[in-house]
Amino acid sequence: MAGAQLGLPASDVVREVASSRQAAYEMLGSVELEGLIELRPNPTDRRSHRIHVTASGRARLAEARSVVDRREAELEAAFTPERRGVIRDWFVGISVACR
Repeated sequence: MAGAQLGLPASDVVREVASSRQAAYEMLGSVELEGLIELRPNPTDRRSHRIHVTASGRARLAEARSVVDRREAELEAAFTPERRGVIRDWFVGISVACR
């Protein structure tokens, strides 16, 4: 996958986490220290960095997805499929409104 080779611009993550630039870079630094990502200089703009997920990071993400999927299934079990659809629509609407 070509996009994975280029890495994700760190500035994109900074915008997505909706916090200060300094706080976002501190968070990225912590994740990097855990060995889950690598911050590498952007080859086309040495003032910026790109994020590359490490093998450990991919493994941790797979673990987290499994836990989240299991928890979501537990929470959704109390609702009918119709109610689940309404709830998901509401969450998507809230997410869009918050951007």
